Amino acid sequence: MTVYAVDQHKEISSDLGEGKNVVASSKNSEDSVSPLVNGADMNIIHGMNMQVLKSSIPQLDIINSKHLVRGQIMPSPMLSTRHGHASPVSIFANPKHDRTDIMWSMEENKSVISNSSSELHLEDKDFDIQWSDLTLKEEIGAGSFGTVHRGYWHGSEVAVKILERDFYAEGFKEFLSEVAIMKRLRHPNIVLFMGAVTQPPHLSIVTEYLSGGSLHKLLRSPYAYLILDERLRLNMAYDVAKGMNHLHQLRPPIVHRDLKSPNLLVDSTYTVKVCDFGLSRSKVNAYLSSKTAAGTPEWMAPEVLRDEPSNEKSDVYSFGVILWELATLKQPWRNLSQAQVITAVAIQGRSLEIPSNVNPSVAALIQVCLAADPSERPSFSCITETLEKLIKCLYPQPHN
Repeated sequence: MTVYAVDQHKEISSDLGEGKNVVASSKNSEDSVSPLVNGADMNIIHGMNMQVLKSSIPQLDIINSKHLVRGQIMPSPMLSTRHGHASPVSIFANPKHDRTDIMWSMEENKSVISNSSSELHLEDKDFDIQWSDLTLKEEIGAGSFGTVHRGYWHGSEVAVKILERDFYAEGFKEFLSEVAIMKRLRHPNIVLFMGAVTQPPHLSIVTEYLSGGSLHKLLRSPYAYLILDERLRLNMAYDVAKGMNHLHQLRPPIVHRDLKSPNLLVDSTYTVKVCDFGLSRSKVNAYLSSKTAAGTPEWMAPEVLRDEPSNEKSDVYSFGVILWELATLKQPWRNLSQAQVITAVAIQGRSLEIPSNVNPSVAALIQVCLAADPSERPSFSCITETLEKLIKCLYPQPHN
């Protein structure tokens, strides 16, 4: 795969419906210029050595690239989100299963859980939260499962994900799964699990509250191009990759299965954290079954959309879409319905176009993450190493 250099700043237009697979070529098109390479407030560094990328991902073939470095973050009224004024969109799930006498087989991407009572008992009582100890404030998110509220627990600001009673039968299995998984997770780039309310009728998951809301909402902001310069967006991608690498390095690995920008939360310092583990599974075999998979087609890997067996590389594909969002500040497949996205990706083998104004090294990483063959996608360990080297190469720290 060859990635061509960006020779100059250009205004581009395109229709995603064409579905061409192109990487950083001036023949690519998109209907806006990505701030990742916007000519304003940038320094162009010619002839930068990018062998660091080749050493991390052999699939990347970078030639004659010019690397464009954006200046400092410009002030914007939207920076008020640092003080918690924005309305966050928080944890979502997609419940679709039965509650009664749950037997969840490890051989089929499941954990063995038997629930014959109306109450879930946590093994660790430190995570058992009493409903009476929570003070709910405004609603900050909603989904088919129920609602998410900002609230307080023993004086700490928290987010409370409440499973609606009408969805107990469908969502109880996801509730059990999410609690079981989140108890295991402690990482700076994963939303912190505080505990759970396990006594009906108030089944709830309590996590830390992040005032910046979802990455999806932030990227759709009209001020995004002012707030989020190239360095910050690369750091955001690095945050996501580190959080996902932690999940995949666990034994057994945890596959998220619903990785998308709405399931990434941002704190007041623009650190990004992975959330929503309702569809996540521990991978004890080589592949996971896709029969119970659910999610949003715009971020789903083609093998998952085709109901084929999948593994952790489906998360890598989803990350490639997120990196595309960070590079373009656009909604993936914005001109297509979800049914059309499924047809385009799963049947026609189409991929998101990467505009020619995207930094070639970033474009190459997007391309390899979106590879149709899962085996050709890099691991998150490789992705984190690549992003770390890229950030250091583009933004070297001054020597004292």
